[in-house]
Amino acid sequence: MTGDPAGDPNMWFTAEAMIWWSKGQPLSVPVVTTGPASQGANAGAIGAPGTVSLNQPLNYGASGGFRAALGGWFNPSHTIGFEMDLFTLGQQTAGFGVNDRSGSGNTVINEPVVGAPFVTQVSAPGVETGGVLINSTSDLWGADINGLFNLYRNDGWTVNLVGGFRYLQLDETVDIVANSSLFTNTNYTDNMGNTLVNAPPGSGVTIVDHFATRNQFYGGQAGVKFQYLVNRLSISGTTTLAIGATHESVNVNGFTNVNPINGPPVGLSGGNYATLQNGTYSTSKFAFAPGFQFNLGYQFTPFVRGTVGYNFLYISSVVRPGSQIDNTYDGVVHPLVPMTTSSFWSQGINLGVQMSF
Repeated sequence: MTGDPAGDPNMWFTAEAMIWWSKGQPLSVPVVTTGPASQGANAGAIGAPGTVSLNQPLNYGASGGFRAALGGWFNPSHTIGFEMDLFTLGQQTAGFGVNDRSGSGNTVINEPVVGAPFVTQVSAPGVETGGVLINSTSDLWGADINGLFNLYRNDGWTVNLVGGFRYLQLDETVDIVANSSLFTNTNYTDNMGNTLVNAPPGSGVTIVDHFATRNQFYGGQAGVKFQYLVNRLSISGTTTLAIGATHESVNVNGFTNVNPINGPPVGLSGGNYATLQNGTYSTSKFAFAPGFQFNLGYQFTPFVRGTVGYNFLYISSVVRPGSQIDNTYDGVVHPLVPMTTSSFWSQGINLGVQMSF
């Protein structure tokens, strides 16, 4: 291995393949329900007898990703150096669907909105047949740049102080899409009850409620990085704590597309959950983001080391789209965007190669 002292390289480059798992997407309210058809237009409504939530967990599966790091020492004694790190995860997805398989509306399916002046049923006997599809995506990436300050180097051990800046970005969506085919003549109205379009039997209706969030964490960080070498084997780890703020944004967009059987399609503003609050909202909140990495390595050549390890990342404050759904309606204040915050974590394993110079 090039460099000195104690076999420590002058510069290094690391490339890693990652498989990570992230915290599942919450749904703060029942977004799809069912109930006995005997309740009529009230079937599936919140508080109605026999109403059952059909929500299912939005748990993301494993996602592949990539990380690259470049570091080096500024002086021959290897006491002051730097390291830059960039990682990205592939998009994680989760979802579920509920459908009236009878095709005749025998299964009641509702997107319940408390106080809504409009019908929110998607499927009901003699009225319409249809289903609801809920999809969620999650994208995470980040970067940091740090100074390295050697604290100890002896008998195969190297301990460095880490200090620098960290950036993390989490982009997520929840889409609620309802599709119906009408059996009866149906009027679609605005918030004042004025008829905007009349849809005769056989018409199709698509209602979309889109919630998207972006969380951008900025923070200064400090930590410790260690390595122990024995023959060709190595054990290394890094623990850091970044303290700063998360800029949190929520975008809400709802719309309804009516396809009358006897006329051209008509697009209407507002869905069932995204109506008055369509738009983008943002705030910034104090946050902290600890991280931990642990690797086992094997030195194949003086210049190449293979590694396998574990990573954990946590952000104390983020907005998540599934927590921004307001299922109440009064035409004035509600629905609103609550800007509810929660924590987020992601963890996984990595397989990499480090090249020394």
